[in-house]
Amino acid sequence: MAYNCFVVGCARSGTTLLASVINCSDDFARYPAETLIMPSSASYGSLSNERGKQRLLYDFLRSRQFKRSGLTADNVKKIVSENSTYSAFLNAFLNSIAAAQGKNRWIDSTPDNHMFLGKILAESSQGKVIYSIRSPMAVVSSLIKLDWTGSPLRCRQLQLVFACRKWNLAINDYCNSKEIWSENIEAIRYEDLVSDFEKTKNVLEMFLDIEIDINKKQDQYSSLSSGNSAYGTRSEGVSKEANDRWKDELNSSERQLISFICRRGINLFYRAEVTNAQESKFFDVTYYLFLTSSVIVYESVKVLFYKIFPQLKKTPFEVGFD
Repeated sequence: MAYNCFVVGCARSGTTLLASVINCSDDFARYPAETLIMPSSASYGSLSNERGKQRLLYDFLRSRQFKRSGLTADNVKKIVSENSTYSAFLNAFLNSIAAAQGKNRWIDSTPDNHMFLGKILAESSQGKVIYSIRSPMAVVSSLIKLDWTGSPLRCRQLQLVFACRKWNLAINDYCNSKEIWSENIEAIRYEDLVSDFEKTKNVLEMFLDIEIDINKKQDQYSSLSSGNSAYGTRSEGVSKEANDRWKDELNSSERQLISFICRRGINLFYRAEVTNAQESKFFDVTYYLFLTSSVIVYESVKVLFYKIFPQLKKTPFEVGFD
């Protein structure tokens, strides 16, 4: 069976590296970008709305997502006109890229697709999902360093809670999706990928029915050749170098707070840290509850605002980039 592949997970969890490893197989069409099509639904609304559809096309045709596809503007306009949902648009877009390359399989490595797996797998029932999981310590540290937490203020404690909520959302989506699509989803820990590559490679090969040749020459976009780090130093190939960088970034109270907020996922994937996750005496629980409540209120208001004024939401497409 020729399964398509979705690589998902919280941002900074190693999805780019994982997709690059899978692309060492000759089975998949090359598309060196995240599609970002499913997350764009919040910016443009229903594809049945002509005004929103035209805004989407205007932004998409100026984006990295389009430029790296190898398709023409007419190709994309035809795809959008023939599909009324974002999941159908996504499948048709990637099918067109694969057909142009003479392939019948493709990979989408958009991390935030974890929020849309129900719609994605309903549209592509033969799709396989690789869920990239990474220690919340490493993810939170990286998100804060890149200022990707989504916090409206550069208050470190608030950024930390926002980042933890991102990680928790990805874990919750994994648990919910796994209950429904158990045979379609495989979780891969970043730490296992870089520390026991051969074993992890075998899991990927069995799950996707492929053969991975890590020595295959990589293009300029692969993280195996260029690396992808929030810390300024980049390592080629599959390297353990990034595993412990967070230890220099987080103090003991921050580690305890992360362990407490992310305790469910830690229990599922990092049992060695369960003891730490149960200890909350190093931080003020009242202060934590205040921060969490503030985050929930802010996110609720933001969601409501953009539902009323979707045209004001910034495009998720990487406009102006090659």
